[in-house]
Amino acid sequence: DAPEPGVLRVNTQPGGADLFVNGKHRGQTPEDAKQMLSVQLSPGRHLIEARKAVDPFREQHSGARFALAPDGTATDTRLQWMRCSVGQTWDGSTCTGDVETVTWTTAQAVPENFEFAGHRDWRMPSHDELHGLTYCSSGHRFAPDPAGLGGGCAGEFRRPAILRDIFPETPPRHFWTRSPHPQYNYAAIGVSFHHGMLGAASRSDHGPIRLVRDVKPAP
Repeated sequence: DAPEPGVLRVNTQPGGADLFVNGKHRGQTPEDAKQMLSVQLSPGRHLIEARKAVDPFREQHSGARFALAPDGTATDTRLQWMRCSVGQTWDGSTCTGDVETVTWTTAQAVPENFEFAGHRDWRMPSHDELHGLTYCSSGHRFAPDPAGLGGGCAGEFRRPAILRDIFPETPPRHFWTRSPHPQYNYAAIGVSFHHGMLGAASRSDHGPIRLVRDVKPAP
């Protein structure tokens, strides 16, 4: 079909690039490279730019990072994760059942008598470890604030903000970590898989947890 006069149609590879016309944001190209972003232009000359912000986690946190086992674990170089949230059951292909939610203080004690996949040395993840599981399908991520919090997904992204093939049925909620808030003793740090960001919450709030264990790197 002949292009419509005055209409700019753009696609990019990869998709999800921000389109700017004369410095003004005019939308984001579709993730599907076969689709087009259409923008109406006024007569005249225009400066057109497509910018693709890179999520610093995107490449290192691709699905190829994890070795999957039939027991419901996903292992990278030094960490082995439960693919399911605590309370769910691994049925051999996905996570079933209800996610358990607990306060931050209760969460710290959960690993003490916890056994999964034949191991009893599970622990709560640090905020950096758990935040490392976030995945922004848009490839865009906000910078963290001066306190190191934030860093959530930007643009149009799939929720939950995690690799769903690796960690299925993850609720898009605020998951607890082992990290207390550095300033306020009534708060602790968690990771929102709704936005893919680090944030603080009251320790009395209820949230889900995902446990991790340390493994030795392969020789």
